[in-house]
Amino acid sequence: MPRFSLRPDGPVTLGRRAALVTLVAAGLACSDSPSESGVGTGAQLRVVNGATTPVAVWVDGKSLLGTLDPGALSPSLSVAPGSRRVELRPAGGGAAATAQVDATAQAPQFVAALGTTTGAVSAVALADTGAIPAPGTAKLQAVHLAAKAPAIYVWRKQPDFPTPVTFMFPHPYGMSTSYIQAPPGTWEVYVTPAGGDPSRNTLAHISLTIAANQARRVAVLDSANTVRIVPLDP
Repeated sequence: MPRFSLRPDGPVTLGRRAALVTLVAAGLACSDSPSESGVGTGAQLRVVNGATTPVAVWVDGKSLLGTLDPGALSPSLSVAPGSRRVELRPAGGGAAATAQVDATAQAPQFVAALGTTTGAVSAVALADTGAIPAPGTAKLQAVHLAAKAPAIYVWRKQPDFPTPVTFMFPHPYGMSTSYIQAPPGTWEVYVTPAGGDPSRNTLAHISLTIAANQARRVAVLDSANTVRIVPLDP
């Protein structure tokens, strides 16, 4: 940043005073000022807290959400398009976790907080790789973000396969399944204990409609003494 001396070498006339003020203003506008952050409009970000600790959400050094409770999905947060640095700060202190996302106007970007120990979190961008369905078909993905849950299976019924079938097994905490492709229509998603069966020991259930050429995601999240299933996409 340029250095300017305000010590005059002669009488301080009105003209000279104005020139000095102009120089100081130019110095304040130099490159030491902060760079423009990604907070703005044009793209959307959502954070889902799959950890056991509340977190605050910061993007490119700016606070966007003061507190997001465990098991909660944030509202849509407006950010500028482009590469964004998402920082999740645990309530009460502890090391912050960061994830990098490429925010676009086409669809909201999702970041998940993970962590089974109070005060400790990690941040994971939920990429939608493989989400584009073949023409006329639909896709569904399931994400396990229930930090307090025992070992579980996540099942689905799909329009062309009405018998419940697991997405994957085992289905570890923090793991996203691949996108399952099937005809459009009504899908059913169930959560059971590992080795369970939706007909006898379902922990959570949701029904959702997926249109042709649409991909959707659901997350398994903690609820009071059990789990619940939450759609991540509209």
